[in-house]
Amino acid sequence: MSVTIKRILEISNKSYLRVEHQQLKVEQNGEVVSTVPLEDVGTILLNHPAIVLSMRVLQLCAEKNVVVITCDPQHSPSALNLPLWDAHSLHSKVLSDQIRLNSKRAGQLWKLIVREKLLQQSLTLERFKLKSLGVRRYRERVTIGDKANIEAHAARLYWRTLFGPDFRRDRTVEGVNTLLNYGYGVFRAALARAVVGTGLHPSLGLHHTNQYNSFNLVDDLIEPFRPWVDEIVMIMQSTGQSNLDSQDTKRQLLGLVSGDCFWKNEKLPIEVALQRYLSHFKKLLTSDERVFMFPQRYES
Repeated sequence: MSVTIKRILEISNKSYLRVEHQQLKVEQNGEVVSTVPLEDVGTILLNHPAIVLSMRVLQLCAEKNVVVITCDPQHSPSALNLPLWDAHSLHSKVLSDQIRLNSKRAGQLWKLIVREKLLQQSLTLERFKLKSLGVRRYRERVTIGDKANIEAHAARLYWRTLFGPDFRRDRTVEGVNTLLNYGYGVFRAALARAVVGTGLHPSLGLHHTNQYNSFNLVDDLIEPFRPWVDEIVMIMQSTGQSNLDSQDTKRQLLGLVSGDCFWKNEKLPIEVALQRYLSHFKKLLTSDERVFMFPQRYES
């Protein structure tokens, strides 16, 4: 079965976006500078304060399951717009399965997610020949629901080891943190699109339960992938790339979700692997299966 890989469009200049005959048209200074079929687009990243778009653009993006991301003044993704109710024909059944999920099962799944995240963190450290034994030891201490918050303890050790003893993960600080924000935001959007496309409701999380967060489930399921972004940002830092002013820097971060990874040792586009990841997760909601599979950045 053939799969169409959707494009990621970033608009980083003052622009007007409109739709004409199912084509997204980008106008700058009164001239059309780009025309793209909306059916080919998966994500639109709006990264300039003077972008204007028509309501028809938002309507068609919702119809075609296109994620629209807006960025804040620091260029970090700050909001997502994506369809909910018509994205999947079995939405009501899947929603019922999510609502009926008991706390014990949610805790079991969260334990497996945290363990995978710590595994990916240790692998990232090892790729840079940094000490990973401490993070691996923390991984063995994760219990159902991670009541002891081992994830946070491991994170402090991980960040100091990866980016140096003075580094602090802070969304409001520029430099490395800005690159991390951007990378996480782009991956979060790709994952949100897969969540909705699978019929899952993004606000019903396992561990994240903030009533004001519309993407609790996305923020649960993204955790094992954050070290993938960390690895790219570490490479950037080592080569002197520390801000988002460079188009090449953005291209590298965007390239993560448009590249390939491995699912059950099969090399697949990340977009396809995320769909399989979410389909697998959906089955876990109504089963006692203890094996939680995750896409892998490198072949195991």
